[in-house]
Amino acid sequence: MDEIMKMAGNVWNSISSLDFLDSFGNIGSSLGEIGDIGSLTSFWPYVVGLLLILFVVQLFELPFQLVWNGLVGAAMLWLINLVGGFVGFSLKITVIKALIAGFFGIPGALAVVLFEIFG
Repeated sequence: MDEIMKMAGNVWNSISSLDFLDSFGNIGSSLGEIGDIGSLTSFWPYVVGLLLILFVVQLFELPFQLVWNGLVGAAMLWLINLVGGFVGFSLKITVIKALIAGFFGIPGALAVVLFEIFG
């Protein structure tokens, strides 16, 4: 077991002495040696910060996705209005109809048109 720890320590020392680690603010030396738990406590704020950033990005991704889908749906309904204008069909574009068309794509746009015609 001691030999394995020595080998792991040697590998860690050779990795932490690489030049590219110095460009990251000497992270390699702040992590400490293998088995040195006390110096690893300075590493955990980075992990927690990274997880917090990932959580915030995921939290704000849904509203941006809904806005994008709404814009795509509105554009799709606008094209339907443009083509429908030649045959006397018009469609009032609302936020709900745009979100339905954007979320479900072409089937959603067709559903909105069918609802407008038969509803």
